Amino acid sequence: MSKTLFPTYEPTNETLYIRPSFSIDHEAYVKEMQQNYKIKQPPNQIIHTACLDGGASYDGRKSAVIHNTGIQSKIPIPINPNQNLYAFPTHSPQSVDNIWIFFHNVYIYKKHPTDSTQSIIQFVNRETLTVPISFATLERQMHRTAYCVFRFGDGNSSAHRENKSVN
Repeated sequence: MSKTLFPTYEPTNETLYIRPSFSIDHEAYVKEMQQNYKIKQPPNQIIHTACLDGGASYDGRKSAVIHNTGIQSKIPIPINPNQNLYAFPTHSPQSVDNIWIFFHNVYIYKKHPTDSTQSIIQFVNRETLTVPISFATLERQMHRTAYCVFRFGDGNSSAHRENKSVN
């Protein structure tokens, strides 16, 4: 697993999450199935650019989700529904604590065994990430994103793979 520095990043079906990095030489840390990347772009700029690459602006996708679901905060984003790329924020996208989780690569999620303010995500490659949000918040974000997949997806059966919650 390499940690390579790049000026930009385009999310793919291999992307697990994008989180901020508080480093002098890069603003985002990207975890993929087999690779780690340091990216000079901030996480939100990566998401905004990926939405444009997927055919619509971030604001347009966000507005469509609000219109079709009524979700008003921590809005899941259908980055590129044709490629089954959906991500959700753990916090407000403007928060320095926000991590963008890529929905289709979540295998299971569960409560942290000792800290109710944290949860654990296990990805399809069996790697885990502890996120600083409660299980209830994580579960709500997973459900919201699943609804977006249902609402905006193309009907591809792989887009509707079941994620598992473990209490």
